[in-house]
Amino acid sequence: MVGRQELDLLNHHRQALVVESDLNRFAFRSEWNNLRASLTRFDAVVGGVRRVAPWLLPLAPLAGWYAARAARRRVAGGSLVSALRWIPQALALWRMFADSRGKPPR
Repeated sequence: MVGRQELDLLNHHRQALVVESDLNRFAFRSEWNNLRASLTRFDAVVGGVRRVAPWLLPLAPLAGWYAARAARRRVAGGSLVSALRWIPQALALWRMFADSRGKPPR
């Protein structure tokens, strides 16, 4: 049979675990609310990307054709540097779409 002191000790230990569990639950709830509040700021960006995303695949060949045509004209004129000026804008656009999908930018 378990003695009275052992029962009191187990009861105090149980109460300590309950209090610790409550503290962990409140901390988790607080962190969850902070995370949710920080993610609501990105809803507009994600919504904009989702509205544009269906058009990206069909328009990609057209954009490539236009870029190649424009680069061919510029290179023929001798200004390869002007064709290379588009790289930073294209890279920034690529990173924006990569960030919106949750992938880290390079």
